[in-house]
Amino acid sequence: MFDEVNESTAMFNLAAHRKDAPDQGYWLTLDADGRDLPSDWYLRLAGEITRMFHGEIPPSAEMPRNPGPGRR
Repeated sequence: MFDEVNESTAMFNLAAHRKDAPDQGYWLTLDADGRDLPSDWYLRLAGEITRMFHGEIPPSAEMPRNPGPGRR
């Protein structure tokens, strides 16, 4: 759905590790800075933001260490 890309509401698939990315071309993977993040990292962060907007968790300037379903 390309209209989501145009509206900046789309989330693309990500490769968590360099070994998961295609060999051809240059691909920025989630482990580029040395952190070991899951491939759904940005979806998890979006879930935490949603929980914040719904008042389920308080706003915080700290990055969640382990965002995801069922985290309180």
